[in-house]
Amino acid sequence: FNDENIQAFFSFFSQIYQGFNIKPPAVLIKYLLEGRITLEELGSLRPKLENKSLPELLRIFSKARDDKLLLAYFVFNQPELAYPFGLRFDAFRGVVRRALGYWKAQNSRAWRSLKGLLRRNSSSSQEIIQALEEGRVPLPQASGLLDRQGEFIPQPVNVSFEESTALANARGNFAQEYSLRLIPFILLVYLIKTIRGLSKNNPGLEKKLQSFISTIQGLENIDNALNSLKALHIEALQTLPKFRNKKGARKEAQAELGRFLLRFTQRQLSAIYGFQQIITARKLKDGQTQEIRQALESLREEDLDILLRAYQNKGRYPKGFPKTGSFPEFVEETLSMIKGWLKRRYPDSLDEGIFENIWQEISGHFKVAA
Repeated sequence: FNDENIQAFFSFFSQIYQGFNIKPPAVLIKYLLEGRITLEELGSLRPKLENKSLPELLRIFSKARDDKLLLAYFVFNQPELAYPFGLRFDAFRGVVRRALGYWKAQNSRAWRSLKGLLRRNSSSSQEIIQALEEGRVPLPQASGLLDRQGEFIPQPVNVSFEESTALANARGNFAQEYSLRLIPFILLVYLIKTIRGLSKNNPGLEKKLQSFISTIQGLENIDNALNSLKALHIEALQTLPKFRNKKGARKEAQAELGRFLLRFTQRQLSAIYGFQQIITARKLKDGQTQEIRQALESLREEDLDILLRAYQNKGRYPKGFPKTGSFPEFVEETLSMIKGWLKRRYPDSLDEGIFENIWQEISGHFKVAA
């Protein structure tokens, strides 16, 4: 130490005590005298380290190119650290570096595990992994939650008890409309056409079919009519040499309805905006081939939220899908596409007036729930 160093030492000591209200440890004076840090840098680093959790501190330290951040934390946290065993900065730095090494290794293993989990369970795994690696929102575009720039679309939130309860009821009702009314009606018209084809040369079956059809006047009759038609379908299959056995016919009848609902999901629902997002969210597609492998036989309460996000994301409506002024109108337009397909595919299953009455009931229930 020469006179200049001694003068600088006391100057630094005084400035640190007055500026930061701490007694500077020797290591700080050493770094200042050697020009490895300045008081201005020390002051600028302090806010970055305040009120941070351990994982946050480790992330900050992992990005540091030198010892300045570690030194600043060591200096400004002396009262909290207390150093009862006379901890020196070199020892403190060694502990942090060991912790960083363990933390990074853990992160690496966790990242590999996460990528494997995503690839096994999400058809959008590559898109999500890429977003995570690039620091973007880890959601697929098909979620309906992101704009074209990949940022979150603000979502309306209501936390009042009354409206939250009403929303929960609406979501439940919407899911029930699909599962308990729409799907049974679609199965009904399918079975009518199928049984007609099987009973062309069987007057007895034709008479039974017409008798069942005559009981269908509205939604209130649909469950009984559907059960009757399912039983008649089994009876019609037994007229075929391959299904003489009732057990085999019953098994085939059930399998046939499953295949029909899968085709309905693959060819109709997958082509309708809104249902496309539900199919993706429900993971009904094969992760490798992207082929739909499961039928959308029922809706869940949260599926209404997916439709709502699709409606709100108006800028991404596909060509040919009309802009709608309200969510109920959006739901009605979505349902009209299913109605159009039913009328084209099964034009003579039911009397025109009865078909329209039932559809108006279904559509009305959906709009009320929406």
